[in-house]
Amino acid sequence: METKGGRVVNGVRTKVLAHFVNPHTQKARGELAITNSFAWRRTEADKHMKDGRPDLAVTSLSAAIFLKPNIAELYEYRAEIYIQLCDFGSAILNYRKALSLCPREKKFVERMARIMFVRGRLHVEDEELDQAIDAFKEAAKLVPTNPQYELECARIYFSKNLCKTALDSIENILASHPDYTDAYHLRAKILIRLGEYSMAKIDIENVEKRDSNDVRVKKMADLIKQEAQSKFVQATQFYTSGLNGQCIALLSNTLAWNPTVEGYRLRATAFRTEGKFNASIADLKCAMQLVQSKAEETNHSHSDMELKDIQRQLAFTLNDIGICLLNIGGKVNEAIDCFRKAISRWEREPQFHANLADSYKELNQLDNALKYYQKAFSILADRGKTDGDIYHKVLTGLCSLRYDRGRRMFNNTNYMEAEQEYSHAIRLSPNTAMLRFCRGESRLQLLNLLGAYFDFKKAVELDPKFNKAQERWEW
Repeated sequence: METKGGRVVNGVRTKVLAHFVNPHTQKARGELAITNSFAWRRTEADKHMKDGRPDLAVTSLSAAIFLKPNIAELYEYRAEIYIQLCDFGSAILNYRKALSLCPREKKFVERMARIMFVRGRLHVEDEELDQAIDAFKEAAKLVPTNPQYELECARIYFSKNLCKTALDSIENILASHPDYTDAYHLRAKILIRLGEYSMAKIDIENVEKRDSNDVRVKKMADLIKQEAQSKFVQATQFYTSGLNGQCIALLSNTLAWNPTVEGYRLRATAFRTEGKFNASIADLKCAMQLVQSKAEETNHSHSDMELKDIQRQLAFTLNDIGICLLNIGGKVNEAIDCFRKAISRWEREPQFHANLADSYKELNQLDNALKYYQKAFSILADRGKTDGDIYHKVLTGLCSLRYDRGRRMFNNTNYMEAEQEYSHAIRLSPNTAMLRFCRGESRLQLLNLLGAYFDFKKAVELDPKFNKAQERWEW
């Protein structure tokens, strides 16, 4: 007979065999069963992955993890399967568990950071920018040695027009990664948006210095040139609208980061219009230096023509300075100096010669005045320009000068020279009664009575109220 706890033999209870009731034996058997089941589940997961069934592999791995929950590699394996299933949240949870089991395992940290980065990119595609920032920040916190993660935060700030925040992030990146060209490139884009083109240009140069083959350099440089051209067009519109101050301000900003010949010349023109002649001359000199340096680098065929145009503009500026000295300051000698410099730079401008002649006339240097009036008149005649303000100014000045010289000769009893001066003046202005009368007086003194008679007669015809000429004619 067998009873609980043993067997009765001949009325005596005996012990059951030890291996049936030994708890250590039962534990060993249990562990063996767990190990066998775990191995089978693990193998099953590998088989499902080989068959292209990651969903079933997750189920098998979960069963294996249930059996042995403290193996970090299992969580890593399941995390990678979740990544294939695009379940990044579950993948992150598994890597967190793996990290809690092996906190110093570098590959877990880097892999989790990468998953956070991918998750952030997906948030960006879905326009969930705040969630994307959180994902990138966590990735940057996990692997601070990788600047890409924090740079992605800066990109989002830039897209949200939070330029200052974006610039602060980039400053942090460059403080620890000074050779990270992507950071310089993004900062250049932000600075262009903010209108800080000179600083943007420095960043583009930094990119080129670190990687001369970076294709983004040319694109950014082209973008700056386009922006500069747009600013130049806008400045031109300001100038033509009479807004010289706004034109100068806009060009001053633009020239700081994109110095061009046309930019300096336009600002020089605006300065000249405002009466800021020294600033105008300084800009024209900068323009000439740019043309000369361009010619040395590229053998620019139009450099001589450009330099002539700038010299012409400089000549007009010097002429304006002379006019101001003459009319406002009364500094005739200084004005003469300016007019002569203007003529040396652009000789074929009649206005310069006429102004110089006026200055000499002011000093009563009539011979010099006559020389430059005649030069101005000759240039106008060669061009066929016998009308317009400058022509009438030169004609009037020349006639007046001939008349003054004639009066001086007449008063000095040099009647023949006086007659010649009046004849020159009459050829320029044949319908001026006073000139006819004065030549008649000179001829009268030379006893050319017939010539004097016809001059007095013509003077009366031109001005019937010229009583003195009437008396001489009737006499």
